[in-house]
Amino acid sequence: VLAFLLGGGLSALAQSSKDAVAVDPTHHHVIMENARVRVFEVLAAPGDKSPMHTHPPLVAVSLTKARLRMTTPDGKSSVFDLNPAQVLWMENVEHSWELLAGQVHIVAVEVKPGG
Repeated sequence: VLAFLLGGGLSALAQSSKDAVAVDPTHHHVIMENARVRVFEVLAAPGDKSPMHTHPPLVAVSLTKARLRMTTPDGKSSVFDLNPAQVLWMENVEHSWELLAGQVHIVAVEVKPGG
């Protein structure tokens, strides 16, 4: 499942008009930003959904337990579980998600080009 998230969701897209914070400000909130990184958190409750969006390379830390359905632009989807203190590395991901159970609280650090 992590291979799906980390590999199958890869896209050549960089931060663009599908930027997660711009597309889904309800769930994605910038905490801090400078020339090298953007730190944001994701907060969601069961049943919440996020539309298709992109992320540049990032490291994400889950602070809670949750079950999500991730979908890539080609329509493939996978269900996976997040656990507290779980760390994920993702590169240029494009996806949408739906929270199936639990609460999402993730802190992520996106690396900017040249960062």
